[in-house]
Amino acid sequence: MADEAIIQVLWDFNNGDQLNGSIVEYTYDEVGTYDVTVYVQTASGCLADTTYFDLITIASVNAAFAAPNQIACVGDELTFNAGETYPSYVYSWNFGEGAPLVVNNPNPTHTYTSGGYFDVTLNVDNLLGCTDEITYEDFIIVQDPTANFSLGDNTLSCYPAAPDIIQNSSVLPPETILTYQWIMGNNDTVNVEDPDYLYTMPGTYDIVLNIETSAGCTDTYTQQLIVEGPYADRNISTHDACVDEQVYFELTDMNDVIDYNWVVGGGDAYDLTSFEHSYDIIHVDGYYIANLTLTSGPFCTVYFTDTIYIHDVYAGILLTDPDAVVIDGGACAPYDALLTSDSEGDDFITWWVDGDEYGTGLGSQPITFENNGTEDLTVDIELTIEDAFGCTDTATTSIEVWAVPQVTIHKDTIICYGDELAIYATGGTSYNWTPNSAISDVNSATPSVSPTENTMYTVMVYNDHLCEGTDSVYITVMQEQNITLTPEIDSIMIGDSVYSLLVADQENLTYLWTPQSHISCYDCPMPVFYPEEDTRYNLTVEDSMKCFRHNYFIDIIVREEYSLDVPMAFTPLGNDGNKVVYVKGFGIKNLLQFRIFNRWGEEVFYTDDINQGWDGYYKGQLQNIDNYSYYVEAEMYDGSVRTKKVYIMLIR
Repeated sequence: MADEAIIQVLWDFNNGDQLNGSIVEYTYDEVGTYDVTVYVQTASGCLADTTYFDLITIASVNAAFAAPNQIACVGDELTFNAGETYPSYVYSWNFGEGAPLVVNNPNPTHTYTSGGYFDVTLNVDNLLGCTDEITYEDFIIVQDPTANFSLGDNTLSCYPAAPDIIQNSSVLPPETILTYQWIMGNNDTVNVEDPDYLYTMPGTYDIVLNIETSAGCTDTYTQQLIVEGPYADRNISTHDACVDEQVYFELTDMNDVIDYNWVVGGGDAYDLTSFEHSYDIIHVDGYYIANLTLTSGPFCTVYFTDTIYIHDVYAGILLTDPDAVVIDGGACAPYDALLTSDSEGDDFITWWVDGDEYGTGLGSQPITFENNGTEDLTVDIELTIEDAFGCTDTATTSIEVWAVPQVTIHKDTIICYGDELAIYATGGTSYNWTPNSAISDVNSATPSVSPTENTMYTVMVYNDHLCEGTDSVYITVMQEQNITLTPEIDSIMIGDSVYSLLVADQENLTYLWTPQSHISCYDCPMPVFYPEEDTRYNLTVEDSMKCFRHNYFIDIIVREEYSLDVPMAFTPLGNDGNKVVYVKGFGIKNLLQFRIFNRWGEEVFYTDDINQGWDGYYKGQLQNIDNYSYYVEAEMYDGSVRTKKVYIMLIR
């Protein structure tokens, strides 16, 4: 292949572009490192290729830059940042003042020594033949303020006076906006370009001007001003005084004073360094003007003015009931009232009742006047008031607290129906009884009453002030009792008992039965009777007041019949009526013995109490179904003794 002629050459730039020819020129349009491949073909059609890796490197240079701060003050250090930072590049900077600075630093700093607008240029060279240069016009603004002013006269011979202040400040760039602060030497500050300031006191003042730009660049300048003239410290003990209160005026630490004079208001004048003055009335404006004149020579007289406010208070008391009706003279105890301040100019008040502090506050103070005695009382009331300036006044009054009648009344009483009773009440001068029923005179202190039912009589007792006392007496009327007693007649078997049923329409009755034999109780309403022969029982009933007594009776007929018997069978596990076997019969006075035996003659039950019976158990065991023999012996009410011996069947 080496001896054959090459008929075609193809260059591949590995970026999508290809060119034909033995010698070609190609322009890359993007930065990067590229491989190059060449393809050849001979006349006989043989092919060959070779790739040259990283053969071509394409580079570019951009001189763009930026600065974090483009507005600064003289003396500030500024930083500049190139957009491309490669250690192999050469950076040449020109900051607009002085010779160009060539450094291999893409991020240099520079400090400007003067104010104005500055162009900044950057040239970048990659040492491969690529360069770029950019200039930003007026890229940096450096502000440089200079504070300055002058005074038309640095010494003023009298005050109040305003110095002529001449503004001479400047700034670069000239159109930079300035803010101004004047410190006038007496803690006053003025924030204008050309101040117009009035000095009202003598002294030496350092006037300071501070100026500042929008970037915070500052400068300051100071001039001294001397203000001459008479002066003295004036001391006034208060500027808020009460009527007739002494106000103390005094001049101290006088300097350059030849003459002085006070005019304190109301036409009064003083040429003293200290004195006291009082104001006996309040001016129509509420205050007085105190003028002080100080003179240091023929050409300097200064005036000082103070305002003295005069205050006055008036204490007044208004005593009313809760409905705002004025209480005049007195009232009956206990009564509710309102202590109200009828004062002028009061900010603080204190109430005193009989020398004791009662309450404070500007609102009405509720009070209850008490009198638990028999004599009228006089209560002293005092009001002290004060305003916010310490002016005070006091008002006093008194009120009569009339005693209420101390009522004594007849004690509660019980009377018989139809009786009359004299009752009474004391403690007043007039009386009124209620209800107006069964009473002789409702306006009498000692009326007679004859109620037919329980009645509460209430008396209203009045004294000369028409104060009212009240009490009550309760009259209990003993009514005639109504008794129902049943039965009026009854019959029993000898040995049995019967009881009565009594219904009464009232309580606390006494009962007495006669005769007092064969009866459970003789002083109770419903005893149990067990006579052994026909008997009439008499009952006497009487109420507790012994107003009414009534007699009642019951006839009991006694039949004499005698029998002795025992049931033929019983069922211990059956119903309640036949679970236990008892001795039964008529006229039985005493049970002498009741014995039960099993078929082997063993006694399984014994009693001599007619109220006890056999339940079918022996030694804790229920006995078997069987016939059991029994023997019973009893004494009868006729004195005879009866016996019976039969069988009884136990059934389960």
